Amino acid sequence: MVPLEMLEKLSFLEGFAPEYLKPLASVAKVVDVEPNEIVFQEKQNSPNIYIVVEGQVALEIWATGRGMTQVQNVGPGKLLGWSVLLGEGPMTATARAVEASRLVVINALQALDACEENPRFGMEFMRRTALALSKRLNATRLKLLDICQDTLAVVSE
Repeated sequence: MVPLEMLEKLSFLEGFAPEYLKPLASVAKVVDVEPNEIVFQEKQNSPNIYIVVEGQVALEIWATGRGMTQVQNVGPGKLLGWSVLLGEGPMTATARAVEASRLVVINALQALDACEENPRFGMEFMRRTALALSKRLNATRLKLLDICQDTLAVVSE
């Protein structure tokens, strides 16, 4: 179980009522990861979602001809591994600790059960997940545009 005080400080959960945090706290744990440690891998299933408490986690994708390509860094308070919440199957990226990091690990199926048991909690939790997803996709799109521009610059030289 994760202390409610820790969850309250995470930007993803900021402003959640304590009665909404309790179900998450009961199905969560805190883990520490070392630099370069893999949190989850692209194309593999993960039963968990993650929120960064401290440190930085890089999201990397495999790109033919480029190998592993970092598309974003995720810092404190941010959600990782949201695919499982949406029933999207395997992870769409690899998450690797950039530095020593602390993560809250939440069992996704139990979090979804809590969403069903309390629809108000579920609506707010999924709204925040959708917002995190929107921001992540926009940041990734911008990063991919940068990568494409770098590639075009090399080709035109």
